[in-house]
Amino acid sequence: MVITVVVTNQGNEPTTAGFWVDLYLNPSGTPSIGQRWEDLCGLFPCHGIAWGVTELLDPGESVTLQSVASDYDDIQTVWPGWLVNGTTDAWVQVDSWDPDSSTGNIAESDETNNLTQLSGLTVTGDNPPSLASEGREVPDRPAQP
Repeated sequence: MVITVVVTNQGNEPTTAGFWVDLYLNPSGTPSIGQRWEDLCGLFPCHGIAWGVTELLDPGESVTLQSVASDYDDIQTVWPGWLVNGTTDAWVQVDSWDPDSSTGNIAESDETNNLTQLSGLTVTGDNPPSLASEGREVPDRPAQP
């Protein structure tokens, strides 16, 4: 299974630094800035993805992120390639993390368009056997990728 996320700079200015994008799978609450995917695990095993976007985006420019090992930060990610039985929601948050800021790493004119939800998913059946990466602790994350 490959998940694709397209991030577009909808502002009038280019981005000025790198930023994080988190995929939360069935989080225990609505994600907010400063909450990494692993802070809101709602199912076990807990899976999520963190992408570190290092390229600067001009206004209107996009970057496409996928749930493939060459795209995401493998230290900040636990992704076996499947959704856990019982998953009903997926959330994506752009500019999700900066431990020293309540608005993420990039100051924006509109901070309200960085979170989206896909709900109504139905995942049934048995989960595949556990992997060694499941249940591991994800290390602290830097402010910028």
